[in-house]
Formats: sequence, C-alpha cells, structure tokens
Amino acid sequence: MIKNNYHLHLVIGLIIGIILSTTFEGVPIFIQYLITTFIATVSGIAWEWAWKMYNNSEIDYRDVFWGAIGSILGLTIINIFYGIFL
Repeated sequence: MIKNNYHLHLVIGLIIGIILSTTFEGVPIFIQYLITTFIATVSGIAWEWAWKMYNNSEIDYRDVFWGAIGSILGLTIINIFYGIFL
C-alpha cells in the first residue's frame, strides 16, 4: 500500500504561496504565478532530493506537483482576498 500524504504537501505549498504573495507588490499577476510556481517546484525538488538522500528512497514527483498546486492556490486566495477586501 502506498501512503500518499498529498495534503501535507498541499498545505506546505499553500504557506509558501501566501508568504511569496507578500513580496509581489506591483508585479503583474502572470509573473507572480510564474515565479511562485518556479520557486515551489525548485524547493519541492530540493526537498525530495534531500529526503531521498536521507532515506535512500525514490523521489516522488507527485509530492512536488501537489506542493506547486498548493502554492498557486495560496497565491490565488491572497489575490482574491486583496481584490475583494482591499
């Protein structure tokens, strides 16, 4: 049985997206999504590679995918929040 804890990666990505959204003052939305996706993917691959070295396991790219989706979701939530309330 394969244990898939994509919820954890989604939440971590969500936090990364929210943190990155605070640095995007005046940046076009397309560039925000590009930078956020790039940073979340690179950090996810680095994390999975380090985990692979520690546990001698394979890199699970689905975890990287869910982290990137979480960061995009976090950025979207913040942009919608700023658009409605500010």
